[in-house]
Amino acid sequence: MEGTRFEVDIRYGRGMPVAFVRAPHETVVPSHAVAIVREFLRQEFEQRLSGNAIRFVCMGPSPMWNDCFVTLEPPTASARVDVEVRDTRGYQKITFKAREDEQVGSLDDAYDLVKELTRDDLNLYYEIVSRRNILRLQRDLIESQLQDLVERNRRTGVRGLFGRLFGGGRAANDLMLEILAAATEGQRLFAGVRRDWESIRNRSEIDAFKKAFAREFEADDQTYEANAREVVALLNERYSRDVQVISLIVASLVGGVAGAAITVLTQVVAIAGLGGS
Repeated sequence: MEGTRFEVDIRYGRGMPVAFVRAPHETVVPSHAVAIVREFLRQEFEQRLSGNAIRFVCMGPSPMWNDCFVTLEPPTASARVDVEVRDTRGYQKITFKAREDEQVGSLDDAYDLVKELTRDDLNLYYEIVSRRNILRLQRDLIESQLQDLVERNRRTGVRGLFGRLFGGGRAANDLMLEILAAATEGQRLFAGVRRDWESIRNRSEIDAFKKAFAREFEADDQTYEANAREVVALLNERYSRDVQVISLIVASLVGGVAGAAITVLTQVVAIAGLGGS
């Protein structure tokens, strides 16, 4: 049956492993072939490894949004591999046009060449996506803790005040450390991948996935951590004011009690003095 058998080649590099899925017929849309293989693997994992710690995880449906094709061009073609990129509605269509020569004599050879030339790009791209997903989980956790902190800050009355005094400042400080750690990790990640990307670009013959990388780099939003730090700083400032107010009240009470005690003691001493005379 057409479209039921696919060639899957997993290649490893500097980042995440990349699976190349090849459809056996030209009528099968490449992105559909990837989806079919993905769902097949998902079902196999669920059926054969049910209850096992190993689970099937995918980054999709498709972070890159490309349909890729490989063609074999005549020996007169100008480039070893020419790349044609067409922006269409939804998925980009990328055609790798490999020139026929002594090493590339068939479409299979052309496909192998394209896989070798694009492996490092794709390894790095999916490494970025994987790291970004981890950062997104960290931000979700920070957002949840920040909401709890804001709710604690909104509580009124004596109970709310003491709730902020006993634990509020520490929670704010702990959250600030998490925010700074996430921001540092994000900056380190994108500084590293930008260097890797430039290194790949300097030695690569082709530049097929520029739009996908640009989309990931544009999504490098550093404002979230800055905004979260400002919110925590404001809450921490309120906690400090609350502590100061309570300290003044306690000092006043202690001062008043001490003053009253001294007055009583003075009166007692005076009375004792009169009695002795």
